[in-house]
Amino acid sequence: MPTPEHQLENSLIEKLRTLKYEYRQDIRDRATLPSPGVAA
Repeated sequence: MPTPEHQLENSLIEKLRTLKYEYRQDIRDRATLPSPGVAA
């Protein structure tokens, strides 16, 4: 059974997808974000 935190996270991700945000599984936290000005 998913935890309430996990359910909330999934709900937020789905809401952002409906707003045309792109979900990237390779980005899990700030440390994995590409640096500004660096092409992905």
